[in-house]
Amino acid sequence: SLSHKGDVWKIADSTGRVQTQADVVILANGIDVSRIPFTSLLPLAAMRGQISMISPTDISKSLRTVLSFGPYITPPHLGAHCVGATYDSIDYSQNTTQVAACEADDARNIEAINSALPDMLSGTHTIAPYHRAAIRCTSPDHLPIAGPVPDQFEFLRDYADLRHGHPWTKHPKAAYQKGLYVLTGLGSRGLTSAPLAAETIAAHISNEPWPLERDLITAMHPGRFLIRDLKRRNV
Repeated sequence: SLSHKGDVWKIADSTGRVQTQADVVILANGIDVSRIPFTSLLPLAAMRGQISMISPTDISKSLRTVLSFGPYITPPHLGAHCVGATYDSIDYSQNTTQVAACEADDARNIEAINSALPDMLSGTHTIAPYHRAAIRCTSPDHLPIAGPVPDQFEFLRDYADLRHGHPWTKHPKAAYQKGLYVLTGLGSRGLTSAPLAAETIAAHISNEPWPLERDLITAMHPGRFLIRDLKRRNV
């Protein structure tokens, strides 16, 4: 659990024993961010994906580049292609066993390649003894969520006039949970977006120049969904 007293954040284990404390905490635990009260209003979705390793055929073994067209297949490496990936919405809060890899999704991955490239995997092929499934954490606009964590109560109170179409009203400065930041919602391309998003958070913390333009900082801002929902009168 996460709690704060004054300017200090405390992280406790399941028994309530404090394991560490710090002035600054960055929440970077994917979909599990939604289990933390301070970020519980973030509209995150869990998208399960599975990759499969398959043995090359006489045709596919000559592949020298990745083919990506929704599904993808890599050149053979160590005797197997990597093909993928499924993309399924799941209720992660209800059943975490849905993350386990399964043979049915191996078949779906192979069929996706066969549908577009019927000659690529023609003939006999077997599923190598490896597959993996994991959870993508996505946001409604498919952009990362990176920045300071809003004080949800203060945001809803201070910007309540947005429900009535008053964008010109003078509002107080945005209120945040001091020393608390979040990086999540990286979706399917976290390897490319995470480093720059992390650098943005580092700039927030150290009060250094941002590595991105203001409009991009705003596009990733954790408070954008609260503002959107106020304008739509959803909260």
